[in-house]
Amino acid sequence: MRELRHMPALLALLLPTLNDTRDRSTLEYREWLGVLVEDIRRRGIRSPILVIREGRFFRVVAGETRRQAAILAGLERVPVMIVEGELTQFEKDCETLLENLMRHDLTEAEKAASLVGMLEENDLTPAKLARRLPVSEVEICRAIRINRVPDDLKALMGKGPGKLGPTIAAQLGRLETHDEMREVAKLYLGELRDRDGVVNEVNRRLGRKPPKQKPVRAVVDGVAIIIAERDAKRAVTAVATIHGQLEKIASNGGQIRDLPRLLKGS
Repeated sequence: MRELRHMPALLALLLPTLNDTRDRSTLEYREWLGVLVEDIRRRGIRSPILVIREGRFFRVVAGETRRQAAILAGLERVPVMIVEGELTQFEKDCETLLENLMRHDLTEAEKAASLVGMLEENDLTPAKLARRLPVSEVEICRAIRINRVPDDLKALMGKGPGKLGPTIAAQLGRLETHDEMREVAKLYLGELRDRDGVVNEVNRRLGRKPPKQKPVRAVVDGVAIIIAERDAKRAVTAVATIHGQLEKIASNGGQIRDLPRLLKGS
């Protein structure tokens, strides 16, 4: 049975991760590394580096960025978690994926590609992968949809005007073709502008009924108002009508219970 040992280790004994595919020459990585170095100088390494034994040395399985930052921070010892016994390739991939998911510069598209890659390479279902990682099945299913979006739309993912958030991208990924995804993305960036509009348009194209919207309940000075209408302009018109009838009731000394009758006749 494999055992885990948590202990400090000489930084000089830690060997770099094998088959490291991350591009560590980019400006984004160097900036993130600099931030991590300063954090380590102030607070040290709070999450142990996962390693396996290689003779008198330790091979880093997860935590290569922390190893590099510790060197730049001038540390002599770092906390490590030693895995006694050989890791399977899948276990190594899981630890590497966890390390990547914690990356400061990891985009939603990259995160989705990593999760989908794990699913496909190991022939797993979202439920099975969720049991092995601190990632929910819902997040994994959303990643599958995001990964289906074409590269030109992935390039638009982000925050702010002219960008597609991950929730919108996941909705686009429900559609069958890239052309449909591009069409709805164009609508969103042009006239839809909200998640509900995208959901309804996607459902329409898939031949599904739009989901029922829950009424919104608001309380003002002890008075509860329930609004089932999601169109703000129509809601404003309705509230104005109610306001007018309430003013008539107040001026005539009427009763609130008369409101439904007055609204029906207005």
